[in-house]
Amino acid sequence: MDIYEMVVKAAEKGLEALGKTKNKNIKGNQLLEWILNNKDQFDFNVELIKVSWGAYLTRAILDPETKIAREPGKYSLILDNKKSEIVQESLTDEESNPTAKPGNIEQQSPDRQKREEILYNLLAEWLSLQKYNAEVRADSRKGCKWGNPDIVGIMLVDDPLGRQQIEIGTIEAKISLADWRKEFFEAVSHKRFSNRSYFAFAIGANRPIIDKNTIPYYEELRKYGEKYNVGILVVFLDVINYNKLTKENISGLNLTLDNVVINEIWPAIYEYVSPNDMYCFVKDILELDSSTEVNSFGTYRNK
Repeated sequence: MDIYEMVVKAAEKGLEALGKTKNKNIKGNQLLEWILNNKDQFDFNVELIKVSWGAYLTRAILDPETKIAREPGKYSLILDNKKSEIVQESLTDEESNPTAKPGNIEQQSPDRQKREEILYNLLAEWLSLQKYNAEVRADSRKGCKWGNPDIVGIMLVDDPLGRQQIEIGTIEAKISLADWRKEFFEAVSHKRFSNRSYFAFAIGANRPIIDKNTIPYYEELRKYGEKYNVGILVVFLDVINYNKLTKENISGLNLTLDNVVINEIWPAIYEYVSPNDMYCFVKDILELDSSTEVNSFGTYRNK
C-alpha cells in the first residue's frame, strides 16, 4: 500500500466516523486529527501520511475512484459516490448576462506583488497534482517582459519511440480580476515556450460555486480562454481570508489546499512549442543545463 492509498483509506474511514457525529462541517485538518487520534483503527502507520496529507487529500477529492468529496458549494468534506454523477457543461449553452455586477474588485495596491506571492505555493502544489514537477519562479528576472511565469512545471513524457521529452506548464497568478483584460495576456505570452499556460485569480466566496453569479466576468473569461487557448483557474477563498489577502495585514494569513478550493473553469489544451523555444526557456530562464537538472527540477514534485 503506497502513501496515497493510505490517505484514501484513512480519509474515507475518518469521514464515515465523523459523519455519525454532530459535526457536519469537516475540514481536512480536523479529519487528519481524528485519524492520528485513532491510530489503533488502522492496519498501517498513519504517521506516514502527515507530510503529504494536503496534496494527497486534494488528489483524492479530484479522483473519481474515491468517495472523498467536497460538499457542493462549501469547503467541508463529505463521503460521496462520485461515479454516479455526470456533469456536462457547454460554453455554447450559456447566455451572457449584461446585468451581472462585477462585485467588489479592489484596485491594485502598492504591495500587490507581496500579496500575490501567497498564492504561488498553492498553485505550484496544484500544478504538481496535474503530474508536473513544479516550482515558484516569480522572482526570476532572466526573461524579457512577460517572460517570467509565476509558477513553472515540467512533466517528463515518453514519445511514441520511447524517447523522453518534456512538457512545460506555466501559471500567471493574480489576487483579483482588477485589470484582468491586460494581465491575461501575460499568460498568453508564455505560450511561446509553454505547452499549457494558465491564468489564475482569487475571489472571495463563502460558497465556492462555479457560475456567473459567483465569478465576475465568468462567460467573458471562458471566451478569452477558448479564443487564446489559455487555461483559467479560480482560487476560491472564504470572504474573511480574501479580505485579508487583498486589504488587510497578511502576516498571519495561512492558506493551504485544505482551506482553499482551486477549480479550472477553462482547460489549458496542449499546444506544440518549437524545440528551440523550449530549449532556450529551459536553459536561459530556468538555468537547467543538463538532463539531470531537468529531472530534479521542482520544489513540488509530481505525487
